[in-house]
Amino acid sequence: MSISDRFSLASQVALVTGGGRGLGFEMTRVLAEAGAHVIITGRTAATLEEAVTTLRAAGGTAEAAVFDIADREAQRAVMTDIEKIHGRLDILINNVGARDRRPLAEFDDDAIIELLRTDLAAAMTLSRDAAVLMKRRNYGRLIAVTSISG
Repeated sequence: MSISDRFSLASQVALVTGGGRGLGFEMTRVLAEAGAHVIITGRTAATLEEAVTTLRAAGGTAEAAVFDIADREAQRAVMTDIEKIHGRLDILINNVGARDRRPLAEFDDDAIIELLRTDLAAAMTLSRDAAVLMKRRNYGRLIAVTSISG
């Protein structure tokens, strides 16, 4: 068995939030290179379409899902589409995070709640919905990406 066979993700479906650029794109690239069908999320259609085009040109399969991760209804709609179209989700990479570089003392309550809604609650609700799909097949991987600012 070759090293590529050991790490093959052929026929798996992966969702990567914030996968259109930077570290998120590199994760989508590696997943697609390993054979996974990658669903890339983000708020900017042009960025996602460019990422999808790049992955397809390299021989991978990918699609874009344009939405704001903090929009709960949009999350539900994407998960419903994944279930309808693919019948499953094997990998979820929560990569999105909001940044506000002000000193903590400058945050009002609303700013703190907004950061928690984007960085914590959105990842948890999306993970919960993904886990429901994964549980049906008794297989799945939930991956959370964070940073020092977390």
